[in-house]
Amino acid sequence: MSLGLVEKWYWSLGVYERNTPLVPLGRTFYTPTEVLSEVRKDTTLGRDLQSQLEALRKGASARLDPALLWDMAKMRLIKRLTERPSTFISYHMDHPILTAKEFIQLVIAETDRGRRFIETEIDIVKSLWKV
Repeated sequence: MSLGLVEKWYWSLGVYERNTPLVPLGRTFYTPTEVLSEVRKDTTLGRDLQSQLEALRKGASARLDPALLWDMAKMRLIKRLTERPSTFISYHMDHPILTAKEFIQLVIAETDRGRRFIETEIDIVKSLWKV
């Protein structure tokens, strides 16, 4: 993957996604903005991130530690709802509308509903790698 492809991937993401952790490397999560910055500087970290992104885009997520992906998805949900506290979520017609605070509590506690939210976020992350 070249710098041009990393830039194309970066610009295809929504503005919010560019500053939300999306690329795991080791036990650290990097935002697309951080990835692009390091790749542009041609640092060792940038080359590692570029390689990781290329692998993830080709479906290497199956080789990621599931706990790592889980933690990143959980962190992304909490970050989103902390930064946008007025957000309300309705996740099923048979359940009440949740405030951001209630939503965060379900995710942190990893209730059945919270786990479903995290699983959905994992699917979103995987789709964002391939944009």
